Amino acid sequence: MQAQIYLSEGKYKQALACANEAIRMLSDGENYCYLANSMETKSRIELELKDYTNYAKTIVACINIASLHISHLQADKFIDSLAEVLSNRGNLTK
Repeated sequence: MQAQIYLSEGKYKQALACANEAIRMLSDGENYCYLANSMETKSRIELELKDYTNYAKTIVACINIASLHISHLQADKFIDSLAEVLSNRGNLTK
């Protein structure tokens, strides 16, 4: 949640630090929905930072977690939200 606040404020480095900490903590547990959500937030931060290599890696990991550990309905909804983020960004080279 804090990472999303920093992201909306344009404080990308703080947002990334919060997202990474959330991912680290959630990776040890079994709450995959929160983990996938934190990774989705991290991917949006990386996109804003124009860190396209790590963005792509995060998206792939996020989709893998969603498809393996979250119910199909939730995973489909989650993957649709990732697609929406991409479509709203348009051309990544802008």
